[in-house]
Amino acid sequence: MSDMLFNDLKVIDLGSWVAGPAAATILGDLGAEVIKIEPPGIGDPYRYINYVPDAPQANDNYSWQLTSRNKHSLAIDIKSSAGYEILLQLINQADVLVTNFPPKVLAKLQLRYEDLKEKNPKLIYAHLSGYGEHGDEANTPAFDRSAFWARSGMMDAMRHDGGAPNHSILAMGDHPASLATYGAIVTGLYNRERTGKGSKVHSSLMATGAWCHALPLQAELCGAEQIRERPREKCTNALALAYGCQDDRWFLLWIFDPDKGCEELLQAIQQTELLNDPRFATLEARTENAPALAEVFDKIFQSQPWQHWQSLFDSKGIAYVQACDLNDVVNDKQFIENDVFVPLNNTNTEATRTVNSPIFIDGYARQDAGPAPDIGQHSDSILQGLGLDSQAIAQLREDKVIA
Repeated sequence: MSDMLFNDLKVIDLGSWVAGPAAATILGDLGAEVIKIEPPGIGDPYRYINYVPDAPQANDNYSWQLTSRNKHSLAIDIKSSAGYEILLQLINQADVLVTNFPPKVLAKLQLRYEDLKEKNPKLIYAHLSGYGEHGDEANTPAFDRSAFWARSGMMDAMRHDGGAPNHSILAMGDHPASLATYGAIVTGLYNRERTGKGSKVHSSLMATGAWCHALPLQAELCGAEQIRERPREKCTNALALAYGCQDDRWFLLWIFDPDKGCEELLQAIQQTELLNDPRFATLEARTENAPALAEVFDKIFQSQPWQHWQSLFDSKGIAYVQACDLNDVVNDKQFIENDVFVPLNNTNTEATRTVNSPIFIDGYARQDAGPAPDIGQHSDSILQGLGLDSQAIAQLREDKVIA
């Protein structure tokens, strides 16, 4: 293996919560030095997400570890003149700055791209917003559940007729948005290689949500008649439903030929006598009586645990999709053998593995997943790298500019 691809890249993470900082995490996984800027005191509020009542509870600060691994924390008051000047020195040395602060906040802090581009003409300035750079809502606070999930139409789409929509999974939109931001950054770096100039690149939770929901949205743009997923009692294809097993595990049949596929399934589960039932004897009858056939399948599949059906389907060549639970996923050999989960090194956590970022480049090493920093853990070493001596650093600490 050669050196890491981005081992000469210096990144300033001037964001909070997930989506912006996670883009910097991907760069760090590929070797970049990432300096996390945090306010003194509580630091980035994302440090405390696992204390929220609806979040999964654990002894480890899993959310912070995931998104801030290997970063160096500088806890500094950038609203103070001294803190601002120190930040400018760091930005002048940086290749990339990542932020997800609203435009009006960046303007107040004098940290817009137009404030910085003359100071560092080669800087790639990456901004992730909630609702885009322009318009009345450019400064509206946004999270992935609002701008990504609800605003994109996905929340409404994931419900049955007349039913309530579902919530999104924690950070479900933040991580795709971080990939979009990472892609924008790498595009900016490529442009810098071609032109020698830096640039502002940007994406948003809203735009990422639209891209994830792009196929139905394009159909809408073409005037298509949308088909909402039907509830079970109104289904037209019993082979396209999810079924629960005796042990409350679920699976989805993955059968595309509703005629031949149905016969093969009934043979596998030894229920071919159903073909003698006039309700199910033909494809047309099975379509008309799909809810009744689904009820029959419900009773059959609930009679045995999932392992029984999985073994049977595998032996008979019946295609299915298992509704994997979280324990299934973290112990799945296919994930492990493809480095989706990698060792977590040198941390005081109960976890021994972490979720890898999904960008792989053959021939280049990756940064081992190490600890996430404490608030201001690297303040002194970062400031020393700027040429400040111990007396100057002590004065900054006394003035509460750093922590």
